[in-house]
Amino acid sequence: MPTRLSVVIVEEDRARAIAIVDALKDAHVCDAIAIDNSSGLARRIAAHAPDIVLIDIDNRTRGMMEELTLASGPLERPVAMFVSGDAGGLAQMAIEAGVSAYVVDGLTRAACCPVNVVDQPDLCDVTTPALVDRDPVVVVIGSEGTAPVLTRKIKTRLERMLPGNLGGLAALARRLRADVSARVPRQRRRAFWGWVFKRAPRAA
Repeated sequence: MPTRLSVVIVEEDRARAIAIVDALKDAHVCDAIAIDNSSGLARRIAAHAPDIVLIDIDNRTRGMMEELTLASGPLERPVAMFVSGDAGGLAQMAIEAGVSAYVVDGLTRAACCPVNVVDQPDLCDVTTPALVDRDPVVVVIGSEGTAPVLTRKIKTRLERMLPGNLGGLAALARRLRADVSARVPRQRRRAFWGWVFKRAPRAA
């Protein structure tokens, strides 16, 4: 039989702490123990030697963060902190203390940075396309996360098709554009640029 996880819950509201412990035990997912305040937190957590620590406290004192540093560092146990949406600068303090996960209650999706997860389109707010870069010529290949292998294959084929000096040719055309407009009649410009990009100038 596999060893059950040991979890310590740090929760100042005793009734809420008991409710969390009971819920975890009823779910048969772990052995849970509650600590109802942050006094001597590192020592008390170490005494239980848990696999995971869950903290639901909005206490932003330096002492609390120092205790967290001690609690998360020596044994590298994961520490997850749950806070209310108005927790101020607690996030930075928690990160510096070594908290593994920082969960904000009431945080709207609009307030978060866009998320991209490789090969997991259902978890993405945005998808990142593949690029073939011949600056200033850029080809973008995307499948909205549905077929990343296919987009990589297309990218590889285009990389082989498009010469490395293509960007230089495009940059040269930009520099010559004004002169061409001044010297080549409008009705002949399309044919002229077609010649530039298909014939001898491109080969050069």
